[in-house]
Formats: sequence, C-alpha cells, structure tokens
Amino acid sequence: MAGRHSRSWMERGVRVVVAVSAAAFLAACGPLDSLTNVEAPSQVQASDVQDPASADLLVNSAVNDFQCALAGYIVATGYVGTELEAASNTGGSSYVFYDQRAWTPEGYGAGTYATGDCASTSPAIYEPLSTARWMADNALNHLNDWTDAQVSGRKELIATAAAYAGYSYALLGESMCSAAFDLGPALKPADIFKLAETRFTTAIQNASVDSIKIMALVGRARVRLDLGDMANAKADADQVPQGFAVYGNYSNVAPSTENRIWTTMNRELTASVEGPPYRNMEFQGTSDPRVQLTDLGIKGPGSNVEMFAADKYPSISSPIPIATWREAWLIRAEADLAGGDVQSAVDRINDLHDNVGLPHYNSTNADSVMQQLIYERRAELFLEGQHLEDIRRLNLPLVPAPGQPFRFGGVYQDQTCFPLPGVEYLNNPNANG
Repeated sequence: MAGRHSRSWMERGVRVVVAVSAAAFLAACGPLDSLTNVEAPSQVQASDVQDPASADLLVNSAVNDFQCALAGYIVATGYVGTELEAASNTGGSSYVFYDQRAWTPEGYGAGTYATGDCASTSPAIYEPLSTARWMADNALNHLNDWTDAQVSGRKELIATAAAYAGYSYALLGESMCSAAFDLGPALKPADIFKLAETRFTTAIQNASVDSIKIMALVGRARVRLDLGDMANAKADADQVPQGFAVYGNYSNVAPSTENRIWTTMNRELTASVEGPPYRNMEFQGTSDPRVQLTDLGIKGPGSNVEMFAADKYPSISSPIPIATWREAWLIRAEADLAGGDVQSAVDRINDLHDNVGLPHYNSTNADSVMQQLIYERRAELFLEGQHLEDIRRLNLPLVPAPGQPFRFGGVYQDQTCFPLPGVEYLNNPNANG
C-alpha cells in the first residue's frame, strides 16, 4: 500500500472571491485563501495515474485542463453566439467558420472545433473539453478506489474533481448537438446535462470546503436551468451568497495558460466585439458598466472590421469567471418569474444593478421582465461562455439572421450546435448507438 499523501492547496490554479462579511468570507474560503496560480499546463505521466501519492497532481491537472478549455470555448462560442465577429480572413482563418455558423463534422470546421487542442492557434471545443472531462472523471474514479489512509483530504479532492467534471459536461451539453464518452453511445444535450448534474451532486455531497460546494451549487443550478427544472435550479441558486465567485487563473507562461479572449482581440486581432447590441450598450440612457469596450482605432488584418476589445479582460493574465453569485441571481430571477413571482425577479435584477451603479428596473409585466432578464444575462455574463446556450434554450434570434450576406463571402448559416465529430465515429464503435 502506498504511503499517506500530504497535500498542499498551494498548487491549485483557482481564485476564489467572496465579497461578503469577514466571517462569511472565512467560512466560504477555508484553506482556499492561500491558493496561488498554477503556471504550467497539466503534466501527468502514465506512471502517476495509479499512484495515490499523485492524487493532487491528477486533480490539479484536471483543473488546469478545464481552465485552458474554458478560455478557447468562450472565444469559439462567442463567435457563434453573436458576441464576437471574425475580424480577419487571412489564410482562410478558421474563425470565419464559427462566425458564419458554417461547419461540418468532416470539413475544415472539424479541424477547428473537433480535433484542435486547447493550445491550438484557433479555439477548439470538443477535444479540449473531452480531455478536461476525462482527466476529472479519471481522477474521480481513482479517488473513489483509494482510501483516506492513502490520500489526505480525499473527499475534498473528490469534490473538486467532480465539480470540474460537472463543468466540462455542462459546456459540452451547451455546445454540442451530441457527444460520446468513454467509447459509449452518442448522447443528446439533455442526457449530458444529467451527467453534469450527477457530478455536481457528488461534489456537493463530498465538499469539505464551502467554496467548492457553492461552486458546484452554481453549476448544478445552471444545468438544471438548461433542463428546465426551475424549482430545483432555484433551490440551488438560493444557497449562493452574494459576492461569491470562482475564477480560472491565466498567465503568459505558455499558450495553454493564456487568457485567449484577450489574445484574440488584442494580440492576434482576429476577433472584435460584435456591433449591436454590445457596442454602446445602455440601460435607460446610462452606459452599462458590465459591457465596456475599447476602440482600438484599427481594422482587422485584411478586412474592414473595426476592432473593439472588451475591457472585461484587460490583460493576458486576466482571470475568467467560472461560477458567480451574479449567475445565481439571474437563475433565481428566471425561476421566480417562471413561478409567477414577478416582483422577486425584479428585485434580483435590481440587486445586480445596485452592484454596478445602474438605475433600478421596474415592471409588473411578466413578458417585459423576461425581456429584461435576457438583456441582464447578455450584459452580466458577457464573454463568459453562456450566451450560445441562451440562444438555444430561449430560442433567441440569430444576429445577423441566417441568409444574410457574410462579410467574407457566402451567407450566414443557422447552426447553433456542433455535431459529433467524424473522428469520434471512426474511433468509437458505439457512437452510432
């Protein structure tokens, strides 16, 4: 039997913020207040996988893989979800396929969304998230086999691995038309969300640190909202304290650690923030501080696209939100509205407005409040990897509309999810069911 492994929280690359009272802050953060950044991508050798002494390494690697996948995911779905527009077609840029909403599982787009890794020049979706998911589930499986005597803080590691597995499943469900796992059959989004829900439940049940539990509550509320389970989504979101946030951390150490949202807009100049509604976004005549942009005063390489960068991510090392109280408030508001409690939904909107100094919103009309909630989600969760799923689940119009001329030739298409890649069918004999 391997010896007992003493673990250190100093290794995990996650930043946790709880802007509440001092007592609540300490209760929520626990030992996480000593966290520092992980500056290197995951480095797991085959010999490490079976060794309980590598438990921390396995979980930390899963966290790092997810953070890398998240940054590229936000860029890719930002194009599809009308937050970003392709600013360059130099060399047949693959960004164009995202922006045009035109891809096939066998065509050039497959090399973009399907088989690129998280450090590829163009952002990818399927392989990076599948890698992050496998790493987290693999760590979880080993931790379930090992004992407390072999691994110090085993339950806490189980909770962390399960939470990040849950988020990997969630993003796959929100972006893929179908996905397959561990040589299993192709699953539709609803079934993928249920896998995410199960992982989040495991995290909640095992968490010894409040911040991991709350992170998982936000994640479970998110996928329950995706599933249309409003009552249980609200029950989870109601437990999230105001001010709570978990961020992924980034650096300039390697392409896999960079904030790709920043690099795409400020270094490569391949993306610009989409025009209406994001440029000059206002509420009742007041500029919305949640969506502030910088006009770079230039045009994209080989194009006439004016370059606007999001102030939300001011550097290559800017942290990216993973789970926040802001998202929980929006879920609560939508669930309240679905349950007929219009005033509570308005109150949650105004909590968010108070947080950024916007005027209060007032309405007693449920349809009007729903339209305002769509605006609030667009502004509050700007470039956090959420709007594509809002388009899908709320049936929001695509802008520009399908059939409209595309700036680099052809017309916009209507695809809003990515098909199971051809490579999955080649390598997975069960993908067809």
